Amino acid sequence: MDIADFFSSPTLRAAEEQLEDPPVLDWQREIAVRNGVPPRLIERLVEAFDHAPVEKTATEDWINWLLDIVAEHPLDLTIFVRETALESVFGRAYTNTTIPKATAKRILGALKTLVSMWCAGRTLVEIEAWLLAFIRKHEGEVKQRANQSSTAQRARRFAIRIAPDLGFLCGVLGQIAAYKNAEEGGVSLPVVDMLPQMVRVGDHDRHHTALRQMTTNASRVETFGAYVSLRGSFKAGASAEMDVVRDEVTTAMLLQSFTDLDDEE
Repeated sequence: MDIADFFSSPTLRAAEEQLEDPPVLDWQREIAVRNGVPPRLIERLVEAFDHAPVEKTATEDWINWLLDIVAEHPLDLTIFVRETALESVFGRAYTNTTIPKATAKRILGALKTLVSMWCAGRTLVEIEAWLLAFIRKHEGEVKQRANQSSTAQRARRFAIRIAPDLGFLCGVLGQIAAYKNAEEGGVSLPVVDMLPQMVRVGDHDRHHTALRQMTTNASRVETFGAYVSLRGSFKAGASAEMDVVRDEVTTAMLLQSFTDLDDEE
């Protein structure tokens, strides 16, 4: 085979096609440009959307699903989570690495655990303790191990810096869901619209959100405790409108108040 035949061979053409980025639809490119993310990430989210946990109501389940998609190409982590935020939370467990891809995948797993704790009413002190153990396990050979923070600085940075970045990723998913619902007649998923807010503030699900909004001056931990005491009365699923969720919470709170009055008599 001469050089001309080689460059025109079907094998080479197939290899070239594999190296090229897959085609991105105009609406996907528009979402990418609007949010400042690579079109390839939008396309991957779109492809995965048919397997979304549409029956799940918990913030944790949706975040786990999203992070599993990112974990297929772990270095995409920094597309939506700022490196400065990762460094401030994970310290040398993030920066001391010779294998960035493996480190990014490990951090993605850690983020799943942190979101689970954050949305399950765990205190900042508890989250800080978990983070310290994680950092010490993965910071490598160091002269002085990571210090314990008496003010839960790492946990606070997660809440202030990384949780909003996860909310951003959820917002991108919401834009994809809105397009598919409007243009392709997909199923409406009100829970997706609430994900950015829920992950930012640490709500377990939309019932928890409604309860928090109805409760004044209650901490995330206290609100979760109240939610746990009421959730046996909740039936609305992921496709229910938010008004239905609020009505269930209101009814459960009223029933509990009557029960408390009976107990006092």
